[in-house]
Amino acid sequence: MEQFALITGASRGIGLAFAELLARQKYNLLLVARNQSQLVSIQKRLQTDFMIKVVIFSTDLSLVNSSQELIDFIQNNKIEIKVVINNAATGYFGKYSNLSWSQEMRMMHLNLIAVVYLTKYFLNKMMAINSGTIINIISTAAFSSGPYMSSYSASKAYLLSYTESLAEEIKGSRVKLMALCPGPTQTDFHHQSGMQVSSQELSRMPTAEQVATYGWRFLQKKRIVVIYGWANKILVVLAKILPRCFIVNMIGFIKKKKLNFTYRET
Repeated sequence: MEQFALITGASRGIGLAFAELLARQKYNLLLVARNQSQLVSIQKRLQTDFMIKVVIFSTDLSLVNSSQELIDFIQNNKIEIKVVINNAATGYFGKYSNLSWSQEMRMMHLNLIAVVYLTKYFLNKMMAINSGTIINIISTAAFSSGPYMSSYSASKAYLLSYTESLAEEIKGSRVKLMALCPGPTQTDFHHQSGMQVSSQELSRMPTAEQVATYGWRFLQKKRIVVIYGWANKILVVLAKILPRCFIVNMIGFIKKKKLNFTYRET
C-alpha cells in the first residue's frame, strides 16, 4: 500500500506550502480543501512537476459529517497516511456580538472538532505501527487571550494544550506530534477574517513557504512546540511573564484600531 501525506486546507497558504514542500521530497499527497477547481489545478501541477501521485478530496471540514466522510474516502481507496498536516482553519475579526451563531459554530467545528477527530483517528493508527507524523498548525494567538478574535484565540489555545498533552502521552514512541505556531503570515487569512492589513504590514510578514520549511526542519529535531520567528518568540515570552490583564488590554487596544470594516458571512 502506497503511503501518502494528508494536508487539509491545501489549496492555499501554509497548506499549499506544505504540499509543495512534501512534493519536492517525493511524498504522495492527499489534498483536502473546499475549492474543487483549485485542487484540480494544484493536482495537475504537482503531478507534472514532481512525478508523484496526488489525490484530491473536496469537502468543507466545518460541516458536521465531513471529517468522517474524509476518513471513509481514505478507507475505501486504501490510502495509507504517513503524515497528517491539520492546517484548515478560519477566524473572524470583530466584535463578538456581531458574530452569528452559524459562523461561530462552523469555526469551532473546523478549528477544533475536525482537528481533534482526525488527530484521534490517525494517532491511534500510527501508534499501532509505531510510526507516523502529525503536525497541527496552530498560531501564536494560542498563547494569550484575543479580544475581537475571542473564539479563534480560544480554539488555538485548546489545540496547543491538546497537542502538548498528547505529545507527552506518546513520548518514547516513534510517532511525531508537533504544534506549529506561526504569527501573522502572508496568506489570505487576514482578508477572509475581515481584518484590514496594509501592504506594508503584509510585506513584513514571513511567507507561507518560510513557515512550512521552518516547521518541517524542527520536526526532524523532534520539537513539540515550534514558534516561527524571533519577534513572535519574544512576544510569547512576554505573554507568559507580564500580567495577563496587561497583555489582554494591549491586544484589545491594538485590535480595536482595525475595526473599520464591514462584517460579513463567509
